[in-house]
Amino acid sequence: MRHGTNFQARARTALMASTGLALCLVALSPGAADARITKIQITRVEKPTFEGTSFGAVGPYEKLVGRAYGEVDPKDPRNAVIVDIANAPKNARGMVEYDTDIYILKPIDNAKGNHRLWFEVNNRGNLPAYESMTEAHVDGNDPTKAADAGNGFLMRQGYTILEAGWDISAPNGGGRFTIHVPVAKNPDGSPIVGPSMEEFVVDNATTKRGRLTYPAATLDKSKATLTVRTRYEDTPVTVASDKWQYTDEKGAAISLVGDAAFDKSIKEFMFAFDMKSATVADFQAAAEKNYGDKLTSFFSQWVDGTGAPEFKMKYTTFRVKKGFRIVGQISQDLDLFRMPLELKVDTDGQSELKRIEVVGTESPFAVETFGKPLFEVHRQGVVVGITLRREGGDGRSEACIGVEWGLIPDGAKLAESER
Repeated sequence: MRHGTNFQARARTALMASTGLALCLVALSPGAADARITKIQITRVEKPTFEGTSFGAVGPYEKLVGRAYGEVDPKDPRNAVIVDIANAPKNARGMVEYDTDIYILKPIDNAKGNHRLWFEVNNRGNLPAYESMTEAHVDGNDPTKAADAGNGFLMRQGYTILEAGWDISAPNGGGRFTIHVPVAKNPDGSPIVGPSMEEFVVDNATTKRGRLTYPAATLDKSKATLTVRTRYEDTPVTVASDKWQYTDEKGAAISLVGDAAFDKSIKEFMFAFDMKSATVADFQAAAEKNYGDKLTSFFSQWVDGTGAPEFKMKYTTFRVKKGFRIVGQISQDLDLFRMPLELKVDTDGQSELKRIEVVGTESPFAVETFGKPLFEVHRQGVVVGITLRREGGDGRSEACIGVEWGLIPDGAKLAESER
């Protein structure tokens, strides 16, 4: 994508302007066919920002927030890498339009800056590179407070910092930077439909659901194929269509159907004791046969017992080379408790599920995520950033503790977590 040079001089003039009102820059050239930024709207100015913090010889910084509008030429060979750009809607000049968030942090006195632009190709609309360079933790992707400047490295060097949206899959909200692009269609106006491949890397025994980047065009499962393999170089094995399903009418996610061991246990138990008396021990024996494990502690707690544990969790997050590490401890008040729990970590991307074995009153854990964990308190007091889920054999799912099979008494609850 190529931008006209005219814009650069005008943009510098706009950035040096000092105003508390919305600033609108128009750089239209009706006769030109170049890709360019056509308009910039500054809707918020904060001068100074960082609560007036001064960064050495560079001095204080200001913030400009707004939106940039641009267009690209679908006939330019350099834009041919944009999929289906020839089928995108065009304006009167034959150009394809887009608009994106922009966010600028710059020295108030331009003369004291280093006249260099630091532009972050952000991650799903978030600011991991800014946080890494400044060693700051920023809430809402909007560095405003003095603490949001962190060590002030970029500012002390005099850089102008620019953030902009580029990822169409970046979710709205949370101050994330987004971009609006047109939807390409066939010449007759019908949707463009084609195969789309999704890959899920699963490192636990509990994950059964995956979100699709693009919703399915049809819910007809004969038009889709689900495969599984242990190692990447293995030959994929097709999963039967009756073993998976779309989770809703939008076709936005898929999930595996049922728990094979649980279903088999129920069927064998019902067949063996049809019209006969049966005990809990009989069902336990059938379950242990199919799960290949002793379930004495489970039945003692959830069938024979009357108490329900109250879970508490403490954790700390660390940035690591390939994402984030969450180190913590789950505690509960029943010393004989033993059960696998499913930890759901909401990140700035999609949710990630991790399996944790909880044994006794205190169980330390460490898990890693690719996306940045979100820490938002749910209105019911449960931390959404990291929650424990309950899954029953009937497919029921709630924000509570999770087990591989079986129903948990309604008394079980998750106490508000501690950070």
